[in-house]
Parts: sequence; structure tokens; C-alpha cells
Amino acid sequence: MATLKQLGIFIAVAEKLRMSDAAKALYISQPTVSQTISDLEYELGVELFDRSHKQLALTAHGQILLTHARKVIEQVEIMTAVIKDTASARELRIGCTLSIANTILAPIGKHLAQSHPDIRSTFIVENTRSLEDRLLHNELDIALIEGQVKSDQIAKLPLVKDTLLVICHRDHPFWTRSVILPQELSGQNFILRELGSGTRTIFEDYLRMAKVSINCIGESASTAAIIDMVRHGLGLGVISHRCVERYTSKEDIHTCAIKNMPMDRLFYICYNTKMPIRSQMQDFIESCKQIVNSDS
Repeated sequence: MATLKQLGIFIAVAEKLRMSDAAKALYISQPTVSQTISDLEYELGVELFDRSHKQLALTAHGQILLTHARKVIEQVEIMTAVIKDTASARELRIGCTLSIANTILAPIGKHLAQSHPDIRSTFIVENTRSLEDRLLHNELDIALIEGQVKSDQIAKLPLVKDTLLVICHRDHPFWTRSVILPQELSGQNFILRELGSGTRTIFEDYLRMAKVSINCIGESASTAAIIDMVRHGLGLGVISHRCVERYTSKEDIHTCAIKNMPMDRLFYICYNTKMPIRSQMQDFIESCKQIVNSDS
């Protein structure tokens, strides 16, 4: 009978289609992976992979096993989550994208801790693409995301509206402007968020629709770093209006809207619909709503 460990290794190999890549992903040796697959094939009496080419390929039996193995692992994860939910300390793994982390995550976390001291929260701040992947692989329970989530398996509960704005330094021609034309961005130097960021994806989608090309001279996962580079005249940036209020009040940077390109978006509460909605997740959602409503 296949063990959970064997099934986990098999799934990794089936997804990577290379023994070495699966070994790296699982932090085990390649011989261990190879032996596990061989043992599994011996126990089942079938070949799971076609090894006749440089890259592995699943056989028909392998495809069947992959479908059922994923269901088994999913059920074990659900069982584990339900059992953990009955523990005295309720664990909650929270993900958050950078723009949200820089604006509303701290008050939400404080409200949650004060309202539900039995919840033990851990936070991770990454871009949209990474958080979606973590939710799908059950590495997070819930996440606050401002980007475009692709998987239909991820639920998206609208939380609050946000707007992206172009930011510039005081010596830039845009400094006295409240609105700029899309064409005026053509050829401008920009420091953007990293690939996979919701902020960058939205901005680049608008540029494509407007048929405008810019020069991306740098990228950063840090909003503070982008703002600082803009403040020192290295280029323009695109940032959530929530992240720049403290700087605009000091007249360190200036914000501009783009005519006919309203870069509005929503912050979402996201979770994996294949996993149970546990009580701590419901309490976290309520804290999010409380904080957002108190700011409106």
C-alpha cells in the first residue's frame, strides 16, 4: 500500500518531470526520490513514468495515480486542518501583498489580537503570484491580495477600493500637474514593482491598452525603496495612493492621475475553496471589515 510520503514524492516528480528538480523541491536526495518511485512502481505492478526521453512523462497509469494521489493528500490536509481547529490555540497563516502590508495590515493584526487572543497568527508578505501559489499548496490559510488572482480555486472577497497613481519628484515636469495624458508617459523612466506584483500587472495592462511604451530602469519589491528612488529623481513610479499619503503631505513627492486611465482596483480577502473555512479565518475576515469600515 502506498504511503503518504511516497504519494507526496510521486506528486512532486509528476509536477516537475525531473527527479533532480523534485529532490530539490522536497529537500531530499535524488537517489531517495528515484528509489521511492521504483518502490512505488514495484508495489503497484505498473510503470508510472516513461523514461525513454530526456524528460520524464507520465504513463496512463501514472496519470490515474496522480489524480487520486492529489485527492488523498487534499483530504489529509483537510483532516489536519479540522483537527488543528479544535486545539486551544488557533493557528492562522496570513499572507499579504506589499501595498496592503504598508497600509492596513498592522491595524488589522492589532484588532485581531485584541479581539481574539487565542488566535496565533503568522504573517508573510509577498507578491500576488507567490501568495496565490502558497494558497493553492496549502501553505497559507488566508491572504489579502490586490492583484489579479488567476485560479478559479481561490475565492476573492472584495474588501476595499484602492487607486494607483503615478508619482514624481519636485524637479519633474509633472510636479504641478494633477492629471497627465497617457501619451506623456511614453519614453519616461520608471522604477516598478517586481514581476508578479499586482501593482505592476495592472499598470502594464493599462499601458498595453493605451499602446504606450515606457523605460523600466529598475524594479523593487520594496515600496519604500521605489518612493525613495523617485524622491531622488531617478524616475517615476506607480504606487497605491494609500502608500504615499505621508510623503505627499511633506511635499517630498507628487501624485498624478492618468486621464482616461483610472487605475482603480480592489483589495481582496482570498482563500482556497478546497480547504475548510475555519473559525479563525472567519474572525480574521471580520477584523478586516471592522478596520476598513472604521477608516471609511
